[in-house]
Amino acid sequence: MLNLVRMDFYRLFRSKVIKVGMIAAAIIAFLGMLLNLGVLEIIKLAMEDDPSSIKDMGIIFPIVAWFDGVDFADVVFTGTNSLALFVSCMIVASFVGAEQSCGYIKNIAGQLSNRGMTVVSKFIVTCAVQLIVLLIYTVISIICGMLFFGSYIKTYSIVALIEGLLLRFLLFCAINAVVIFFCTLAKSHSIAMVVGAIFGIGVTGLVYLAANALLSMLKISVNLADFMPDGINGLINVSNLGTIAVKAIVVSVVFI
Repeated sequence: MLNLVRMDFYRLFRSKVIKVGMIAAAIIAFLGMLLNLGVLEIIKLAMEDDPSSIKDMGIIFPIVAWFDGVDFADVVFTGTNSLALFVSCMIVASFVGAEQSCGYIKNIAGQLSNRGMTVVSKFIVTCAVQLIVLLIYTVISIICGMLFFGSYIKTYSIVALIEGLLLRFLLFCAINAVVIFFCTLAKSHSIAMVVGAIFGIGVTGLVYLAANALLSMLKISVNLADFMPDGINGLINVSNLGTIAVKAIVVSVVFI
């Protein structure tokens, strides 16, 4: 098993997808923080002409609340939520899907007594991908957060920051497990990429909304997003950590 994991790690770091993915993660993370800065500056200009417009803008842009002061942890959480899951899912889908197209998995699976070991190995290796992408996003979010939003930051909840990032990583691993499941089941590179994109961009949110509407017609009041890893991932902030931490851990373990 250890040799199999080492071999998968070797293939991962020798592949172009991880190198391109790391560069993409850095660029998208920076652009995400730059976009947030641009939104705040535009809103600031709009407030000079019509101060009452901040209420309407706050509905569309939650970061309007930053004008009253924001915790440093929430700035980083916002930065690490800017398509980080999309980047990591696409790297995973491309890496796992490539096994089917190049014939690697057929060659190696026949040498193992239990083919399930290949899935466990892929999960371990691709969780490392999730960690790398999240670390890149975190570093850039911290740097850009201090440079761009230093005047808005009022408090520094470092413990909450660490806790939130650990929960986000665990949720990423849970979604990673789902992507691997569909990629392995479909045995198709194209389907692997589609599944990765669906979970990464957040298309599943529309599915949850439709399911909630259907359940409400049956007099069942429940929000499915609160019990799905990608749904909980979007709820991570300093004020929510105490209420979602246990749920995030349980949901992640169940999905994995």
